[in-house]
Amino acid sequence: MLQVKALANSAAAFAAASYVVCGVLAVVAPDVYFGIARSWIHGMDLSVLFPTGTTATSGSFVLGLVTLTAVAWVAGASLAVLYNWQVARHRPG
Repeated sequence: MLQVKALANSAAAFAAASYVVCGVLAVVAPDVYFGIARSWIHGMDLSVLFPTGTTATSGSFVLGLVTLTAVAWVAGASLAVLYNWQVARHRPG
């Protein structure tokens, strides 16, 4: 059985750390950042969505950090609950 809160907290911490690293990469190496993003969406041209000179604001960064962390926490908790339910359901005996 998985501890729901522990998995949810771990997922949220990982998502928050990944988001911060991604944000830093977008600022210090935007070409690398957009290259990675482009590879994740099968080569779609992102210049239409993000014209040259478009940057995120500190407010949008914080909003993204908070919402992604919250979604990751809910996903981690949901995964643990569903996993525990499946384990209990398929327990022999």
